[in-house]
Amino acid sequence: MVSFSAYRRLNIVLFASFLFSFQALPLWADEQKVQGELQDVRAQREQVQRIQADLEAKLSVVSQDMAQLDQTLKRARADLAATQKDVKRVAALLLQHEKRVAALQHEVDQLQRDIEVATSAAYQRAGREPSWLDLIVGGTSVVEIPHQKKMLSLWMQSLEKDRQALLVRVAQLNTEKASVVERQKEVLALKAQKEAMKQQVSQQKYAKKAMVVKIKKDVTLQQQREKELRMQEKALLTLLEELDHGLQQQDKVEVSLDVRKQKGTLQWPLKGKIVQSFGSKILGENRSLSGVRIRPARSDNAGREVKAIAAGQVRFADWFGGYGLMMVVDHGDGLMTVYAHNDELYKHAGDWVQVHEVVAKAGTTGWVENMQLLFEVRDRGKPVNPKLWCH
Repeated sequence: MVSFSAYRRLNIVLFASFLFSFQALPLWADEQKVQGELQDVRAQREQVQRIQADLEAKLSVVSQDMAQLDQTLKRARADLAATQKDVKRVAALLLQHEKRVAALQHEVDQLQRDIEVATSAAYQRAGREPSWLDLIVGGTSVVEIPHQKKMLSLWMQSLEKDRQALLVRVAQLNTEKASVVERQKEVLALKAQKEAMKQQVSQQKYAKKAMVVKIKKDVTLQQQREKELRMQEKALLTLLEELDHGLQQQDKVEVSLDVRKQKGTLQWPLKGKIVQSFGSKILGENRSLSGVRIRPARSDNAGREVKAIAAGQVRFADWFGGYGLMMVVDHGDGLMTVYAHNDELYKHAGDWVQVHEVVAKAGTTGWVENMQLLFEVRDRGKPVNPKLWCH
């Protein structure tokens, strides 16, 4: 016969097992869901890579040369940016060393003054202990002699400590001065490297312009370019359709779903002037513009900053044929924005961006000659006038 206590223990075990199975099921289901989403993401990325590879395989020799110039220019700009960061970093270290030199020099000067005062005082006492003559001539009391001897001993110890501290500070000062010299040499070397990098970037820009001029003068090359641009536009539509399967990381979808409520009030991605409007005929080409071309108001780095018009997820960030360095941001609910012809991309596919966050730098990559940004708004795959969305 089973005792009451044993029966109670059995019920507790069964109840605990039930709770465990009840809680483990959702966890297992969540894990299966995550695995499924990851497989979808991988499949989508593989499809995007196939689209990109297929596009690049169909490019003519001229387009391939243009792509190579863009990639070389991209690397040159990246090297220049890295060198500029190194210059700033080393200059900051140099400033720190110079401040430490000034502080140590102040300590050394103060210690030297303290030692000079102490040495002068000791010299005036002739460096001797109180004697019986001090009792007769100086009027020193007998009871004060041990006290004065003790004070003199402490004084000499303090003097020795100051001297040792001075030696340490002088050694530190010499080390810091040597560091200053090394940093100064490093700064000069990096500045020379930066100038060489600037020269390289200028050469690549010149080569790119020379290529554009060559194409403009050759009718056959112009026709080939127009044909490839139409092909690339179709490839972009295919890419956007492939990306239009909902945002990855569903827990963040709500971040950007309210973008439709802001239609007509969003800020433009770049401060500047629209030099070609949506739907206008492209000069020398049998097609219309599916976005707007914006020329930056300023040509410096700050003036060329491209910002996301709303929160969303970067779905594509790479070189894409005649569009050059291009970024596609998914804002949810079928709305995407395209930013093309950039010189630099600051985000990668999968990154989440906030409204007005800097995502790229407008430039001249792809089939363009002048600095600009091609900005498109795609509503469920169809190009719409950005002026309907941005005030």
